[in-house]
Amino acid sequence: MRGPAKTFEIKDVVGGNESYRDVAVPDAGEPVPLPNPAVHQDEPQTYTTRTVEIRLGREQETEMKTALRAGKMILYEWHTDRGAVYTDFHGHDPEAGDEYWVRYKEQNEGAGNSGSLVAPFTGEHGWYWLNYNDFPVVITLTVAGYFDDIIDYGVHGGLQ
Repeated sequence: MRGPAKTFEIKDVVGGNESYRDVAVPDAGEPVPLPNPAVHQDEPQTYTTRTVEIRLGREQETEMKTALRAGKMILYEWHTDRGAVYTDFHGHDPEAGDEYWVRYKEQNEGAGNSGSLVAPFTGEHGWYWLNYNDFPVVITLTVAGYFDDIIDYGVHGGLQ
């Protein structure tokens, strides 16, 4: 039997600006205000870039997460040295409990992916990988942006 359902509000940090033409035009020569100004962020420090290599043996799995505050963004790219792996790109909000998470992208067979994320909430946002091959793989992950840390949950499982 499951407990009561939990609800969680995700902050919209990029939406709303599709209606910018519906905003009243100010005096001539003045800019039209964006309905959602959160699309622009000034940061006091430069962005961070980190590259990590993850070695997964047969049937081993791991998670790598970026610690992001709500509204902060990352650009990422990952690829394997050979073969495809299972991956799940997702986010956890520690204040919502261990069972709460959101999925951004799932790949049953992927040898790489790239993209960006604007964190909808403060928490951990990252990747779970499973090597289902009969051979080891090396995953190279590069992350750039305004993250606070990269959390390595270690390698688990596997066959000898």
